[in-house]
Parts: sequence; structure tokens; C-alpha cells
Amino acid sequence: MSFRSIRVAVAVLATVLTLLPLGVAHAGNSPGLAPLDEVTYVGLINADRAKAGLHPLTVHLQLTRIAREHSGSMATDSDRGGSCGDGRTLRHRNPLDGGITENWRSLRENVGCGSGSLGSAPSLHQGFMNSPGHRANILAPDVEHVGIGVLVDGGGTTWVTQIFMGGGMPPVLTAIEEGLKASQVTFPTDDRPDFVVVSRADLFADSLGGAALAGGDAPVLFTDGPTAAEPQPVLRPDTRVEIDRLLGGSGRVYLLGGPDALSPRVESELRGAGYDVKRLAGATRVETAIAIADETVELRGAPDEIALAYAWNWPDAITGGAAAGHNGAPLVLVDTDAIPAATASFLARHPKAERLVLGGSVVVSDRVLRDVGGQRLAGATRHDTAIAVADGLFGEIGSSVVVIDGWDPDGWGRALAWSAYAVRNGAPTILVNDEVPSSVADWLAAQDDGVVPLFGSAVTSGARSAVEQLLAS
Repeated sequence: MSFRSIRVAVAVLATVLTLLPLGVAHAGNSPGLAPLDEVTYVGLINADRAKAGLHPLTVHLQLTRIAREHSGSMATDSDRGGSCGDGRTLRHRNPLDGGITENWRSLRENVGCGSGSLGSAPSLHQGFMNSPGHRANILAPDVEHVGIGVLVDGGGTTWVTQIFMGGGMPPVLTAIEEGLKASQVTFPTDDRPDFVVVSRADLFADSLGGAALAGGDAPVLFTDGPTAAEPQPVLRPDTRVEIDRLLGGSGRVYLLGGPDALSPRVESELRGAGYDVKRLAGATRVETAIAIADETVELRGAPDEIALAYAWNWPDAITGGAAAGHNGAPLVLVDTDAIPAATASFLARHPKAERLVLGGSVVVSDRVLRDVGGQRLAGATRHDTAIAVADGLFGEIGSSVVVIDGWDPDGWGRALAWSAYAVRNGAPTILVNDEVPSSVADWLAAQDDGVVPLFGSAVTSGARSAVEQLLAS
């Protein structure tokens, strides 16, 4: 068995470690790729990382492809000669980062080979772990992804490449996971929120006013909605653990939506745990938004502004909701060509508040704008509207911006999850797609030095890189 390792950090190659071959024999295997061994290596690596108190690594397909290609090139290198374990140097891919297009920050690589019965994945993995250099790569705390390439050549020799990457495209989180992450970032252990808001994770209808309610005072967390298989689901255990961390067994928990959205079991569990549970709900999403808006007024007093958004899509309402929360304003819903009765009644109760219509005339008509007597904050597209909202409601921004994929079907949950962070940090929510639209690029480039992005988990690596470069320019 022969090994070599390389470490790469911030695009600088560190010293290459060459180790003496351990010389094991390998029983006959059919030639070709060995994906079962690749899976085995990942399990062994993550088991050793768990023992060391480290997070597990996720399999990265681009790294896997490159690792497989390199294992193949090691096996067929005409300059090598001899056989595995003869003391010759194993070659690394050079440059290691040449085929990696992700926005990585660190790269590490182990290569090895073995033949005979001791050349199995467990034996080769133990050989890596017995080597200080290879072990350091496997247990590096700054990596999140791994690609393993295992090839068995015609002579029965196994060739292994392991590539470890820090940075790049992080795994896409569910709304529930995103809510937990955002809560832990926004409200660390020594910063207790005033209350907690809980939303259904799979549909946005009852959540459109949630960001305005939470403001910077509370996180928005998520739990599962009903399904045919589980019509009355319990509260997600990880969400319950986070509520307990935040509130410590007492305090207010708001539930957005009626029992058909958030199960009665969720409410009964929280009440049984000692929490003051208040459900904000109405017969439709419009009435639910009004119940949330009334509670927002109860918490923050008579509003100077009221945000109005289209009821049947999320981008303008969710991005505008954080901006409304920044100003202590409630958010209510309208149709394209009509003001629902519940919304009209709410507006009549607050005649002095300025009306701010979020979105263009395609979603909220000029007729509705005239009827409410307000001003429009809008652009030609959803990402342009997000910029108009940022400029119109946030004004001068703080030290960061929240960046969400505005065409991701779950983008509403990601934006809602980060809404409290947005309010507390003066960080407007900006929408991108696979690329950064030109109007967004111009807006980002015009921001002051020192502004940093916080990305929702579905933003692509290409868009992330472009945003970072624009803010650094």
C-alpha cells in the first residue's frame, strides 16, 4: 500500500507529504470503478470524524468525478512503471483545483493504492489514518465536502483518490433546517428573543405577514404541515429543542394559521410545556394576514406605514415583510384588482398610516393603488422590486445583505427564516437567480465597502461568487 497527501489552502499549494509504501497485496477484483468502496470510504471517514467531534462530510459529485479521473490516470500512467507498493511516487492531479469550479476556500487530497486482501476499503482507510498527513486531511475541521474515486485495474490493484473541500456550494437546507440555522445565528445563547413565531414549512399562504410580526424581536421557525399519511403531525423535535433553547420553558409562541395549517397537536404540546401559545388565523390567507397585522400593531403601536402585497405569490410579500418589520409596519394582502373586505377594514382602522404597495401593476393594479391612496415600491421584475423595497424602506443599509434565490420554490421559507437577521442587521433581502441580474449587480456594486452577503442555502455557487466580487469591488 502506498500513500501521498497534499493540502491546498486559499489556492496556495502546501508541502507535499510523501510516505513510505506499506506494501499490501490485493485479492482479485474485476477492473473498473468501485462505487461500493467509495460509499464505504465516506462512511469510514465520517465515523472517524464523529469520534473526533467533527461534522460529517457530504459527497460532492464534482469532486467525485475528478477523484475518479485521477485514480484512473494513476493506474494508467506510463511514466510510473512497476506496481503499487514498489516505492515509486504517486502522482497528484496538478493543479488540484484545475477542474473545480465551485467557490472553494480550501482543498486537500489523499491518494493511495493497494493490492491483495489487505487492500480493501477498511484496510486502506486505516492506512490513511495511521499516517499523520493523511489523517490531518481526513480530520480537517475546515472541510465540508468529499469526493472519493476508487478504481480497480485489470491486475487487481486498487487506486484511491480522496479530495476534501472547504467552502463551495453548501447543501441545500429545508425550510425547517434553514429556520433553525438562522435562529441560532441571529439569537445566540446570550441573546434571548421576546417571543417565537412558528410557521408551516411547506406552504407560504399563512406566513406572508410573519416577517413583519417577528421584526427583529423573534425568529421564525418551521414545522411540518399535515399530509394524507399524517393529518395531525406533532411539532418537529428539532424545532421544539430550539424553542426551549430560546425561551427556556416560558414565554409567547405565535402559530401562523389555523389547525388545518399547524396541527392542534403542535399547540397542545407547546401549552403542555408551559408556553403561552397564541394562534393567529383566519378563514383565508387574507384574514390570517389581518390577524397577524393586528397583533403586529398590538406589539408595536399604531403604525406610521402599512405594507400591502399581492396575496397569491410570495416574492414581494416576503422580501417586503422584512423591510416592513424593519420599520415596525404591518403587512396586509390584496388581490390584483380588488381590496378584500378584511384588508379594507384594517386600513380604515388606521387612516393616518402611509400605504406602501409592494410590486408592479401586473400583480397589484393601478386601480388598487388609487383606491388605497398609497405609493408604489416596484420594479420591472421581482428582483427589481426587492431593490426598490430595500431603497424605499431600509434606506441606508447596515453591514450586510441577505441574498435569496428568488426563483427557488422554497425561497419564501429561506427569506422568512432570515427575516429577523435582516431587521437586526439592517440587511435588506436581495433576490438573484442562477446569475446576478444586471440591475442587482449595479445595486450591489454601489454599496459601501465592508458590506458582506449572507446567502440562503439554495443560491448557486456562481451567483455567490458574483455577489462577493461585486461587494468587494
